[in-house]
Amino acid sequence: MTVIPGVAILTGAYFFVTGQRFVTSENAFVKADKVAISTEVAGKLTAVEIREHEFVREGQVLFRIDDQPYRIALDETRALMQWIGNEVEALRATYRVKQAELSLAADDLAYFERSFKRRQLLLSRGNVSQERFDQARRNRDSARQKITILRQEIAQILTGLSGNPDLKVEDYPKYRRARAAFDRASLDFERTVIRAPTSGRVSKVTMEPGEFVKVAVPLFAIISDRAIWVEVNLKETQLTHVRLGQAVTVEIDAYPDVIWRATVDSISPATGAEFAILPPQNATGNWVKVVQRLPVRLAFEDAKGGPELRAGMSAEIKIDTQYEAVLPGFIKEALAWVRPKD
Repeated sequence: MTVIPGVAILTGAYFFVTGQRFVTSENAFVKADKVAISTEVAGKLTAVEIREHEFVREGQVLFRIDDQPYRIALDETRALMQWIGNEVEALRATYRVKQAELSLAADDLAYFERSFKRRQLLLSRGNVSQERFDQARRNRDSARQKITILRQEIAQILTGLSGNPDLKVEDYPKYRRARAAFDRASLDFERTVIRAPTSGRVSKVTMEPGEFVKVAVPLFAIISDRAIWVEVNLKETQLTHVRLGQAVTVEIDAYPDVIWRATVDSISPATGAEFAILPPQNATGNWVKVVQRLPVRLAFEDAKGGPELRAGMSAEIKIDTQYEAVLPGFIKEALAWVRPKD
């Protein structure tokens, strides 16, 4: 007669001990990184190299934009660089000529200064006419004025040469500005060919050649195959013994005969309601307590080699928390009572 009560007690004890060890849920879904594809330059589509749901590899060409306007801009900035380089060389040559003229003018001034002083002495002795003295003074003053003008011209040329005629052409601000414009035009030209930033499958491809695309407007998405995980929304009461790193078994509804191994990767710091557009306002008189759910991320130990997982697939998970409840005293006494005696 003690067999049936004993079995019942043992069964109840087993479920009591192990019932809190495993956390299960059907509110789980496969997730993957989604990369929105847009363009960094505007223009008309000339070619679309991919089809809906096609698998693409990183670096593969997705589509092309008419590059003619950007090619023209590139040629224009290249010509501007060459023109500025020629202008710098012309300013250098002019600077050297003005320096030579300044040296010659300095020699002329020294000669006219000596001539003026000599005529001034002769005029004081009455040995030269006033006219010849005035001519000597005029020559001296003209030489001084010429040197002043040459120095101003040289200063103006040096301004165009950033104060240093010995700099490399590439170091002058005007050339660097033209170089930056050329680099920008070159970058825009390269961006007319849009490549896949990651490997995965494309989704929502609806564009066709001839359409005009704008900058930063999402055109379609790539569902990456590099980062795939499961997101399970657990009740807050289920998280009591859940810890990072715990083992998880995952079953995907699409593949009922396959079991994946995973681990608890992270637990959300907030419930889903906290991220809602209109979060709940609980500071009211009509408050009803509702069990909240928190997203938990499960990382696959090895998702490769099995059936292809796709974002959004439904899953069932089972977390082994390794937690074992302690039996109450009366259950222990009951187990001792049904235990066979020697």
